[in-house]
Amino acid sequence: MSHWEDELEDRFLAELESAADAEALARLAREGAAPKGLRAKLLANATLEGRFDHHAAHVAALLNVDEARARTLLDGIGLDESWEASPLPKIDLFHIEGGPGTEDAITGFVRIAAGAGFPPHEHLGEEAVLILQGSVQDSVSGVIHRPGDIAKMPVGTAHALIARPGPDLVYLSVVQNGVKIGDRVFGPDDADL
Repeated sequence: MSHWEDELEDRFLAELESAADAEALARLAREGAAPKGLRAKLLANATLEGRFDHHAAHVAALLNVDEARARTLLDGIGLDESWEASPLPKIDLFHIEGGPGTEDAITGFVRIAAGAGFPPHEHLGEEAVLILQGSVQDSVSGVIHRPGDIAKMPVGTAHALIARPGPDLVYLSVVQNGVKIGDRVFGPDDADL
């Protein structure tokens, strides 16, 4: 099985609404009891395109773009070439441009490996984050955010994030003016981002 198939299967299982369904599928896979060719058929018909379309309205609003553009951006999440390593370990970035009003913001998708975290940081402007996949716990409030949740942090606040077990955490981030991590300021025009 390829890495892509493993990742797709894990995401599929993680997104099942019923724990009983997930356990039944896992049991079929372990026991090899699935009808011949079922796994191949599922993978052949599986696609990441359109997978996040149900978030398009929120993405459009946060980035000040139309929903068609938001769906195109969301489809890019499934493309390996969209992502690049960040200066922080176990964090990948997918840089995107928002519409009017986001010129002074860092805008993009962030992917954090399950169990890893985004280090303590201070917001130099308002931050809005839309969770698309996985779940995350805020280090200050202890609140757990899941897909569809929008978390906002006002200017001057600080926290860290921990990606919870399960699929990798993927979220849209719109951070006005940037963030400060330790003594380093990361702004919208930072070449390292």
